[in-house]
Amino acid sequence: MNRRKNPEFVPTVLKGYTVSNEDIDEIFNAKLLNAESYQLILWLAHTNPKAEIAKQFRKNLLAKQLLTGYIFFSQLTVSNAEYFDKFRKKFDTDIQAGFIKQPLLKYYAEVKKNLANPKIASDAILNNASGTTGKSILDSIKNQNKGKVIYVDFWATWCGPCKAELPFSEKLIQKYKGKDVAFVFVCLNSPKDTWKLNLADMKLEGNQYFCDQQQSMGIVKGFNITGIPYYMMINKHGDITENGNGLRPHDPLTVHKIDKLLN
Repeated sequence: MNRRKNPEFVPTVLKGYTVSNEDIDEIFNAKLLNAESYQLILWLAHTNPKAEIAKQFRKNLLAKQLLTGYIFFSQLTVSNAEYFDKFRKKFDTDIQAGFIKQPLLKYYAEVKKNLANPKIASDAILNNASGTTGKSILDSIKNQNKGKVIYVDFWATWCGPCKAELPFSEKLIQKYKGKDVAFVFVCLNSPKDTWKLNLADMKLEGNQYFCDQQQSMGIVKGFNITGIPYYMMINKHGDITENGNGLRPHDPLTVHKIDKLLN
């Protein structure tokens, strides 16, 4: 931000790392409007409606652009480029501020590129996981389900949101029964006895994996998992087409994505 105010100011070292002008621009464009920033915008807009700050915020043209930007941002985080394409005219008309529009267009281009050639992004993920338990377990899952679309659910017995989604997973399993879709559930950082009791109570079908603490650490490190539930979709060629928490089984968009990989 100092450099923005004074173009001559360029820090050369930040926490021991050399930083260039390009690095600073990349950080600014990629991180200024991240999820936390957008959540703050939403909070300001929807906090006490009678508060003066909320009233002024809703009248602010820039705030309206930020709120619109959040909608597109949230769809891109789940690789829903189709939404962006469908409402592109609204995006171009309603968002004029370059510092909102340009990062979103860059993000959109990255999502489109990954969707068009999932192998590139998939190879990057697998290279990062190379040598970890995560890579070996994923290889095992892919070898057992060759030629199928694979939906992987990383969960834990102590994770409320994870368990809340499992009944929806069962519905997906029944929906795609007899089709080339495999559902795999990988339990992380959980007591084995509790895991067995959970499976008995939920009567959850699909392929079940239990990972001990060391294996769980390898998976978390290999795939940069920062929170669960965490999902992964793999196409019939063995490429990871998407990973993260945007593939929840209750979301109709997940069904749409599975159908696209099947066709």
